[in-house]
Amino acid sequence: MTEGMTGGGGSVRQVLSRGFAVLGGGDPGFLEAEILLSHVLGRSREWMLAHGEEAVPAPVVDEYEKMVERRFSTGIPIAYLVGHREFLGLDFSVTPGVLVPRPETETLVEAVQEWLERNGARFPSGVLVDAGCGSGIIAVSLARATGRRVIATDSSPVAIKTAEANASRHGVQGLVEVRAGNWLEPVEGEAGAGTICAIASNPPYIPSGVIAMLDRDVRDFEPHGALDGGLDGLDSIRVLVREAHRLVPAGGFLAMEIGDNQALRVKGLLRESGWKEIRLIRDLAGLDRVVTAEKGSK
Repeated sequence: MTEGMTGGGGSVRQVLSRGFAVLGGGDPGFLEAEILLSHVLGRSREWMLAHGEEAVPAPVVDEYEKMVERRFSTGIPIAYLVGHREFLGLDFSVTPGVLVPRPETETLVEAVQEWLERNGARFPSGVLVDAGCGSGIIAVSLARATGRRVIATDSSPVAIKTAEANASRHGVQGLVEVRAGNWLEPVEGEAGAGTICAIASNPPYIPSGVIAMLDRDVRDFEPHGALDGGLDGLDSIRVLVREAHRLVPAGGFLAMEIGDNQALRVKGLLRESGWKEIRLIRDLAGLDRVVTAEKGSK
């Protein structure tokens, strides 16, 4: 057993303290210890805070310590261990084979919502697209927030199944349609019909040569197909920039998450393809995280 884990029972506070002693890492480690204990107890973190002296049954402690050990020894993401992750206040199912939702992607969803607040009246029946949907966090969040139909695309069977499950989990299965295929290929039939008013995507944007240098919880567990953006990280972004411009009507919108130091090159790609009103949005860390653009009139 890992040093710091002693087995047996103990109070909520004692068990949590033993888990943190193994995971370490300051506040992030303590948060991970809390999430894992909350999961095995079936109780909220708020409940644990209020019931720190409550005894934890030995079988529950054993399960908890096994999860802590697995997290410490392998680096498996917490979201994969517990099977879910919060995003924009919603709890999403997360399985190996889809990206773990990250706070910076909330910036992307908020950018689409803000654009719709300003321009949605011009597209009263306009459909949204989540290209490369993964677990479906973007599609589901937008459907819930806007009440609009969202077409979510992905080439991964695991992602398709997970996105459909999350749409059902949050009661928007009637609004979110998940289609199999690469990027915007599944919505080719909508081209020129004026059906799609906005496209959002969190594409792979990490340069291939950087993948091996990522933290092990990302490098060893998350799907490389959703991370690896090719030699310069822009392979999928190039496809989206070009194809989205053909699919949306005049005034239509594109929003993409991008990586560090890619803003200038992505803006150049957008200008070359005819996009207008190009804007960069920073995340909470102050990094350029989302690029948005509109299709100008002919």
